[in-house]
Amino acid sequence: MDLPYQMPKSDNEHLLKLAKITGIPANLLVGGGETEIAAISYMILYRHLNQHDRIEAMRIIKSVKNRQLMGHIIDKTLLTTFVTTQWGVWSLSNKELLAEHEFYESISSMASVMGVGASALGGFDMMQEARRNKRILIRHWALIVLWGCWGANEVRFSNTKKELRRRQVLKPSSHY
Repeated sequence: MDLPYQMPKSDNEHLLKLAKITGIPANLLVGGGETEIAAISYMILYRHLNQHDRIEAMRIIKSVKNRQLMGHIIDKTLLTTFVTTQWGVWSLSNKELLAEHEFYESISSMASVMGVGASALGGFDMMQEARRNKRILIRHWALIVLWGCWGANEVRFSNTKKELRRRQVLKPSSHY
């Protein structure tokens, strides 16, 4: 069958591909096989499963022999399900990912209209006053907070763009 994307050919290739997507250190996957592939796959799908399937997923995850890998998988599973999906862009559905992308894109556009990039001059003035006064004045904290928020948004925006690109990479196929 001619699939529109390239499938890994071995268990090791599967594991390395999943490790790259989820951020699991590759050294934890040495000697891994089908159990580890299933556990990482369940980790990705966990928050989309019903209660019965979650129990089965956790049973498979706990059957991973490498305890350090099992700990990583459990952490990522629970954090993206019960704490915040933001820690695992890979766990978002396509609809959720597109909504996040639009949100971060709107903030980025608004920041560029407001001139966040042009506020470097304000930063230069802040540094000069800080040297002169030997401290950062209260009025400069707003600029620091603004830069921090803008920077965090740009990181999130970059992560969603990268995940969207990863999901859209298709191999040419005769089926479409």
